[in-house]
Amino acid sequence: MVEVKIRGFGKYVPKKVIPNSFFVRQNPLFQYSADGERVGKGIETSEDWIVKRTGIVERRWAEGLQVHDMAALAIEQALERSPFISKDLTGIVVASVTQEGNFPSAASKVKEIIKARGASDCYDVLAACAGFPVAVDKVYTQMQKSGGVYAVVGVEKLSAITDLKDMNAPLFGDGAGAWILGPAETPGVVATYQRTNTEEGKITWINQDSNGKLRMPNGKEVFKEAVLSLPLVCRKLVSDARWSLEDVDLVFFHQANKRILDVVQKELGLYGSQVFMNIQKYGNTSAASAPICSVEAFEEGRLKSGKKIIMACIGAGMITSGVAAIV
Repeated sequence: MVEVKIRGFGKYVPKKVIPNSFFVRQNPLFQYSADGERVGKGIETSEDWIVKRTGIVERRWAEGLQVHDMAALAIEQALERSPFISKDLTGIVVASVTQEGNFPSAASKVKEIIKARGASDCYDVLAACAGFPVAVDKVYTQMQKSGGVYAVVGVEKLSAITDLKDMNAPLFGDGAGAWILGPAETPGVVATYQRTNTEEGKITWINQDSNGKLRMPNGKEVFKEAVLSLPLVCRKLVSDARWSLEDVDLVFFHQANKRILDVVQKELGLYGSQVFMNIQKYGNTSAASAPICSVEAFEEGRLKSGKKIIMACIGAGMITSGVAAIV
């Protein structure tokens, strides 16, 4: 059985910075139903209100770039930091819910951009904020059977589907984070996890309305689900990996909301240096958020050979997923 290791880290974050003051200028903001209908009275926000509610100070929005463009830029950087070049790739997997059109796949467009002529296994994964570890799970399973070298990227352009009058609008940003997965002689990915729970109406908690706009009408329920599910993912991963939580060097959560992350950290008893957060800079970038965290940890010198990491994400569906790996 082939050992699968992370061989390269790369990201792309747009240059355009959107501060909280931008959303204050949109006042009042409104709560919306899953169907896109306004519910109740408008809310007058402030920069402080946004920070206290989300932990976000700013986010990035893409200009002149589509999902496949950002994905290609992140993968190219990851390849530069790996022992491989584009022609070595066996496959490309893009985790996104904001790609332009249902076909051709964003992965096939990326293949053309980076000239990965030998990449025959190219496809997209639609699992919202949980998309990146879901994609890693699929690639990991495939590589255990047949080897190869894969680029996996989480990428979103949420600005394209965000209604600026929605009270949840300040949450969302754009970006891309990528890993190059290749064969190794020592253990790399050691456990994965995936679960989809649509019971009790959860399938409508985060959705797109008929106009394609992102809606999250049940924020309180999403919060409760997240603080229950993310600890479950982490405990399952360390159990399957035969680790303890104390063994883990870094944990990368989906950057949904700082209040969620604080509760999960406390529930798991993780100390501050174990949990990497960058939500204050980028907001919630859905499938891109956890991989961007991992790339920034690498860039800061915190991810070195032999480090044990966990990634745990939750998204629309409700889908929870995770990965445990040794760098």
